[in-house]
Amino acid sequence: MNVPIFAPIDLPLREFIPRPKISVHETHIQKPRFPVVYAHNHPGDTFSGGWYWEPVPELLEVMDAAGVRLLVDQDGGWGEAILAAIKFKSLR
Repeated sequence: MNVPIFAPIDLPLREFIPRPKISVHETHIQKPRFPVVYAHNHPGDTFSGGWYWEPVPELLEVMDAAGVRLLVDQDGGWGEAILAAIKFKSLR
């Protein structure tokens, strides 16, 4: 005899309200123990809201508050566009 483990229920998704059955201890870390290297960052307009156009000291302040020592810009680019971005950032 094949008896389903769960009986089918007609429940619209909008009425589905899952309730957690497990609880776990949460640890809220205010600052990292070691300096952080943010190795995959996109500070340009597409993903991060345009850090390219903000003053560098403002970005450094945010990084310091989060304990980030170094970030690696992964926005990339080529040709004149990347050269212009490098020149722009070096002037700030």
